[in-house]
Amino acid sequence: MRFIPLIIRNIFRSKRRSFLTLLNIGVSLFLFCALDCVLSTLRRFMTETEKNLVVITRDRHATFMNGGVPLSYIGEIRKIPEVLDLSTNLFVIIRPKKEGEEPIFTISITPQGIDWMRKDFKDIPEVEREAFKKGDRTVALVGKQVMDRYGWKVGHIVTLDAANANARLEVKIVGVVPSGIAADNILLHYDYLNEVLGRPDVAHSVAIRIPSLDVIAHLSSQIDKMFENRPVQTETLTEKAAFSDFMSSFSPIEWIIRTISFLVIVSSVSITANAIAMSMRERSREVAVLKSLGFTRQLILSLLLSESTLLSFVGGALGSFGAYFFFKFYGVSLRLGPFSYFVVDPETLAIGLIISIAIGFSSGLVPALHAARLSITNTLRRVG
Repeated sequence: MRFIPLIIRNIFRSKRRSFLTLLNIGVSLFLFCALDCVLSTLRRFMTETEKNLVVITRDRHATFMNGGVPLSYIGEIRKIPEVLDLSTNLFVIIRPKKEGEEPIFTISITPQGIDWMRKDFKDIPEVEREAFKKGDRTVALVGKQVMDRYGWKVGHIVTLDAANANARLEVKIVGVVPSGIAADNILLHYDYLNEVLGRPDVAHSVAIRIPSLDVIAHLSSQIDKMFENRPVQTETLTEKAAFSDFMSSFSPIEWIIRTISFLVIVSSVSITANAIAMSMRERSREVAVLKSLGFTRQLILSLLLSESTLLSFVGGALGSFGAYFFFKFYGVSLRLGPFSYFVVDPETLAIGLIISIAIGFSSGLVPALHAARLSITNTLRRVG
């Protein structure tokens, strides 16, 4: 503790260099957190789906938002004893009536599904969920980010255009989805959207509520065998498997994000190491004097590493917390299917801080080892 003032004084001995190093690390960690928030949101959703008592039945040969399970199948699925409840779901991209507004991913469900389909639905106040279940077919639940973006309020009636269909919807907002991926989505009644779209009478997916995870294998096989000789064959799988399959189409984006994040960190380490090495070379005489005063090699090494690590941690904290608070209020708008709003969560924030410490330690290790091994006489003779 008694050396902390000395460490801080040495960090800011060259204010310009220290400021530029802080800026480099801060910007690097800001970019890292901004990029990683996309991957962390996907990881978190994947984790949440592992224990959900829900399986998904879909058209085996259809792609996302195409084809679908015929409604004529629903009655047969309901008769299976392990099926506690189900929701028929349609997905559509819509735009507010106003020109130039960005699209909104919209999900239509069977109203009772609001109570069990997804974890983030449970954050909706009960009175609003009841209003959605018991209201007429034109009621809607709207994500908080959508509400804030367009200035909508509960009770407003809004007109929406389906971007991938020649259809117009008029819905009354009865509640808000406060958190989760649905915070940037709109939830509608399946019957209403099906009617507006011209009654295709299909479901892009059927969410099935089950009593336990133990029935998944048997139930999936039973449903798929039931329809294997029908015009539309089904595929029944866990939410996690369905999500993994869907996200496989975005694997190039994930690879790009990871590559950019890696390059950002490597660049930061390189620049920081160069700055610290320059600082160490300029302070060779000081290190020699400290040794002559009785400072051990281990103590000098600890002091020099503490300087580089503390400097990097401060820069990393500025960048990581800057990203955390910036995206907490503004979010990252990136359309990945139903995912379009991302924030920096505490996990990403913690990773950013750990990386900043690692950058400081790794950048300062070699210069600090070199400085700690300097000979007193040779150093004083060379710089004297």
